[in-house]
Amino acid sequence: MGLLDDDDDYTSAVATAGSFLGGTFTALGWWLFVGYLLQAGAEAEWASPPPVNSTLPLAPAGLRSGAYWAPGILQTAALVMLNALNWEAVSEDTLGDASVALRARLWVTVCFVVMFTALGGAIWILVENAADERAWKGAGPAVVAQNACIFAGSLIFRASRRHGEHAM
Repeated sequence: MGLLDDDDDYTSAVATAGSFLGGTFTALGWWLFVGYLLQAGAEAEWASPPPVNSTLPLAPAGLRSGAYWAPGILQTAALVMLNALNWEAVSEDTLGDASVALRARLWVTVCFVVMFTALGGAIWILVENAADERAWKGAGPAVVAQNACIFAGSLIFRASRRHGEHAM
């Protein structure tokens, strides 16, 4: 009798693998972002205004003020919000109380609005960073890569834990 002979074992294996993969993508996103921040510390000028004789690119104002953290924090909050909901409340038509399904669907909609807003903010940061000639160019790609990884991780986690006792 193999590991995947029973449907329950198969569902359990998919849920475990999906959870691991989703968590890995989320961790990878934050790891990339923090790695780029550490790289910026060595490759960019953080003083504002920069010294006259400095040849280093200037760290973007959003990176210096902490605004570039916002899309990643929003994306992570949406990940938690989306995966805190029992998916069976969204997918099943309840005979007794239809407002539960309506509220669950509204919650999922809000989660996706937050997720796509964070992705849009990351793309905005990328475009703004590319347009500034004097700015260090690693910040925009870092924010987009972070958000794409967290977005993918949250969808993988949600898709792998939808049915039965493995639903969350």
